[in-house]
Amino acid sequence: MLIENVRKIVMECLESSGVLVDLDENDDIDLMEYGFDSMSFISFIVEVEDALKINLPDDFLLVDILRSLNGFVNLIVQIKNDCNQENSVT
Repeated sequence: MLIENVRKIVMECLESSGVLVDLDENDDIDLMEYGFDSMSFISFIVEVEDALKINLPDDFLLVDILRSLNGFVNLIVQIKNDCNQENSVT
């Protein structure tokens, strides 16, 4: 999946979580600056997982790992690519 598509879906999930961000294509933000508490953060993660049909491994669900929007999008692309490779091998 293309990084632009993942970024668009993540941005839509942010918006539906009440986080409105006006960014250029490659701008990065600190996701934690947008007032996520633990419950809203988990809701956001679940929404992203549902929208992209993925399961983020628990060890990736650390605030320090998911702090950067671009880092989070890149992580999702990596996970999706890994899943696609596993599915093509079986």
